[in-house]
Amino acid sequence: MAYTDKGAGTDLVWREDIFWSDVQTTEGGDFDWTLPDAVAKAAADKGFRLWAVLSHPPAWATAPGGTDEQAWPCAPYADVETESGASALAAYAEFCGAAAARYSRGGDFWDTYVGTPRPATHFEVWNEEYTTLGSKRWNGTAVVANYSDGEAYADIFNAAAPAITASLFATPAAALCDKTWNSFPIGADYLAAFLAHLSVPLPAVSLHPYTEGYAPASTAPP
Repeated sequence: MAYTDKGAGTDLVWREDIFWSDVQTTEGGDFDWTLPDAVAKAAADKGFRLWAVLSHPPAWATAPGGTDEQAWPCAPYADVETESGASALAAYAEFCGAAAARYSRGGDFWDTYVGTPRPATHFEVWNEEYTTLGSKRWNGTAVVANYSDGEAYADIFNAAAPAITASLFATPAAALCDKTWNSFPIGADYLAAFLAHLSVPLPAVSLHPYTEGYAPASTAPP
């Protein structure tokens, strides 16, 4: 999904997932940026800068014994353990920090890029945890029901945001619902819980105000 970034002159922004499962296939292993590098290059070649969504964990992180396909959308909640028994949330935060260090201004990727650098400025922490599609758990043998919870997502953001902002020009963005539309759980309650549990600055928010089938609280345009 691409859109004009009015705050960045003539640059365009391309919102794209960076799959953790593509980048770090083994626990404690090196980061392999081959796939996201190709996307970042294609975007920059065409005049886009990435809005990176940091998502899709590897099985070793949030679904030990399962597959990478099953690991999404099992979020790295604060109590989730990796295959070795370590903190999945700490591992996710490390991945987020590494992605920011690679693709933001001054990042390693731009050292070898031939062309006009268009570094990413925003790094979205997870994707739609507030929905049943973005907040499930692994019980050891299967993916189970959703676990969407504002405080649980705040824990994830509290851990990932400082890792991202360790790169001076990288901004963490929270993927939050628009409280006027029918998300689950109800948006206003979710947002209140998230904000009450937040312990770090909130410099950017990514709202996904889908319109099909929903009427905003204030008006119902065609």
